Amino acid sequence: MSRRKRPPSTTQPGVQMALTTTPTSVLIPSASGIGYAKAIRVSSVSAACVRVGQAGDVATATDCLVQAGDAVKLNAMGCTHVSARGLTGATVLSITPLDEGDWVPGAVVDVDLRSGLPSDWTFARTSAATRINTLGLVETVAANIPRFDYDPVTLTSRGLLMEAQGTNLATWSADFTNGNWALLGSASRGPTASRANPDGAGTATQVNLAAGGDMVRQIVAGITAATNYTVSVWARKAVVGGATNLRITTNNTAAWNTGFSQAFALTNQWQRLSVTGQIASGTSMYAMFGAVDATSASDASCVGSVELWGAQVELGSQATSYIPTTAAGATRAAETCRVSLGAWFNPNAGTLVSEYQTAVPANGRFVWYLANAGRTGLQPALRSNENVIAGSISFTPNYGGTGVQKVALAMANADWASVGTADLNAVNTNTTQAIQTDMASLALGEDGNGGLQLNGWLRRLTYYACRLPNTALRALTA
Repeated sequence: MSRRKRPPSTTQPGVQMALTTTPTSVLIPSASGIGYAKAIRVSSVSAACVRVGQAGDVATATDCLVQAGDAVKLNAMGCTHVSARGLTGATVLSITPLDEGDWVPGAVVDVDLRSGLPSDWTFARTSAATRINTLGLVETVAANIPRFDYDPVTLTSRGLLMEAQGTNLATWSADFTNGNWALLGSASRGPTASRANPDGAGTATQVNLAAGGDMVRQIVAGITAATNYTVSVWARKAVVGGATNLRITTNNTAAWNTGFSQAFALTNQWQRLSVTGQIASGTSMYAMFGAVDATSASDASCVGSVELWGAQVELGSQATSYIPTTAAGATRAAETCRVSLGAWFNPNAGTLVSEYQTAVPANGRFVWYLANAGRTGLQPALRSNENVIAGSISFTPNYGGTGVQKVALAMANADWASVGTADLNAVNTNTTQAIQTDMASLALGEDGNGGLQLNGWLRRLTYYACRLPNTALRALTA
């Protein structure tokens, strides 16, 4: 009679702890690579005291005594750490996960930021602002109301839009018939466009570019030379005689070759076109839309009729949400979003997983920021297109890119790890940084001081009240 063989073990490798009489702790190893072992076997070279629990738990002389040569099975369900100490001196403790599977901690906070904010989260913005709504239209949102922004083409939610203060320096942004917009060459206006604006209200201005060199332009004041500005406009081909391309061009109003220019292909659908660059000198700028480049050379590919709406000239390297103007420039206030840390937050260990996206990744912009009441000591934070920082440590990978990013940070005393999609899910660790246990608030999409906003979208935030194993970090950011 043949004996049925036991299936091969899938148990993961264990860990060893070099002990003294001073307690130390380690993560409970995984049994199957997905969480923490439900049961472990511990053995020691000489007598040791062992406690199975959570981060911050400390073994004492009254905990489970493992004598030299013993192999003790301990239940680890619901536990994340083993704390141990030698009873009388130095020893080595071995911890082996048993073939009883893993337990996986559940999230205590899991918010889909593409649809709403919890009622106990605090959001502020002291001005109105615009977003793209579920119909793909530009819509004005009242002060202190969060903006859940949508892709204008796919109509899918991009998440909670968090932006810094911004000012549109162009006047009469939606009315190219106003005298502030001057026609040059043989350019003309009209007839009135027959299709709706990007905001669904009224109709745009049609500008006819009859020859290369034609344009419509405005003098924009308040410019700082050698500083990035972004010029943007919504544009599309006119119904009759539609242009193939459109150029956005600038100079310092005194001479050509002092600004920047780019040509864009037009379609029958509204597109928001934008170009970023610098004015070489001076304090004003011509913002020009037409058939001429930065050297004053004509661009015949731009000849034809085009519909224009929503011009914007702003400081910075990206086109932010549209800021409508009339006779003067207008400013959109900065946004803040704060979460007070309650009983759900574990000060000794935790894992924060964030999902976000930026149109133009910028160094120093914050995805989230943990702070204590005085903003002193350890301040863990995630910066867009940069890295995770915590006290004196800075994880080297840059978690940036224009696509959707996922980053997980696991925090425990002298046991940190970060994993992000931009770094191909590599695990980056630090085993020296202490954890600070007086964190009081979490700022989202800004630096906790009301500045350095993400200028992008927060899509999801998930928090686990324990230090997840590295295998789980990789799975959560895949």
